[in-house]
Amino acid sequence: MAEFNKIKYNNEYNKQSYDRINLMTEKGKKSQWSEKAKAAGLSLNAYITRAVDNYAGIENFTKVEEKAKEEARREVLAKVADALKPDKQPDKSDFDEDIKKRLQGLI
Repeated sequence: MAEFNKIKYNNEYNKQSYDRINLMTEKGKKSQWSEKAKAAGLSLNAYITRAVDNYAGIENFTKVEEKAKEEARREVLAKVADALKPDKQPDKSDFDEDIKKRLQGLI
């Protein structure tokens, strides 16, 4: 059996998972960007990617997903708070199918 070649595996994974862009800029820009990236706690690649996405108006998918989950949580909490009011008896229709589906994604 052949030995596992980590470098070959990583190279193949990167080839399948990422697009490569070769970027050329004026001398000195790389060090400026690297300093800014380090100050932001990011790699140079992450810093440039975020900058380009921000400029292009592209939101990070993770942020969009987090916003959707937070919206669903707030909606559920509002219905629960409304159902728990002393003067109101809980109505099963308050928890409709849409809310149930959203809850499944939060668990």
